[in-house]
Amino acid sequence: MEESPLSRIFAGQLAPLDRAALELARIEFPNLDPQPTLDLLDHFADEILRRINQGRGEFLTVALDYLFTELGFQGNSADYYNPRNSCLNIVVASRSGIPISLAVVYMEVARRLGEDLRGIPLPGHFVTEYRKRGFSVFLDPFSGRCLSRAECVALVREVSGTEIDEDDPAFAPAPPPHSLVRMLNNLRVIYFQRRTWPKLLAVLNWLCAADPRSGDWLRQRAVAHSELKRFGLARQDLESYLALFPAADDKEQVEGQIRLLSRMQAASN
Repeated sequence: MEESPLSRIFAGQLAPLDRAALELARIEFPNLDPQPTLDLLDHFADEILRRINQGRGEFLTVALDYLFTELGFQGNSADYYNPRNSCLNIVVASRSGIPISLAVVYMEVARRLGEDLRGIPLPGHFVTEYRKRGFSVFLDPFSGRCLSRAECVALVREVSGTEIDEDDPAFAPAPPPHSLVRMLNNLRVIYFQRRTWPKLLAVLNWLCAADPRSGDWLRQRAVAHSELKRFGLARQDLESYLALFPAADDKEQVEGQIRLLSRMQAASN
């Protein structure tokens, strides 16, 4: 069986970001067929290329005019925390999403045309950076605006209250695993707040695959397992946590949780 795009990316291998993002969307849509969305992205790229060949401008100008102005891709401010905003199939079909999912649309269209559009993981707001022949400009797919570094700094301050400068490491392009983890983390927060335990567990399984040595993900997955009454699996995650961090500050608390989970597992058998 062929390894999934998401698994390949988290294993440090190459795989298309759009296919990995569509696999992530199966958390919401288990029976999702990715091909219609991939076909639409192909169509967007073909239409942009046609317009470029007609002399209607270079890539960035034409892409913004077509995707943002004509097709109406924009940020979903009215329902920002809907998990479907992180599902590429819905974002492409509805032409609405959050900064990072809209960025994936722009980046994957650019990739099809051989253009250099990179994801930039600013605190609180994901943007893209377009580079060509020594020229560089930032693009916010959420608002459809081109931004300077100074304007990005101001945007971060506005949306998150975080102070960065124009040389901040946050301006470094995000590799595909980083972008996908950020998408997963958005879903993790939403599903936890909504107590949607099966979907939260699916997210945490991917986060643990992305970083098997993350104590945070192991502990949170133990919570999800416990809420789903999978007490043995919850205990295993906490035992793995202590094996990774034997001198953890919360060692005694976790050991107490392990004993409680063992009793709960015994009572449920």
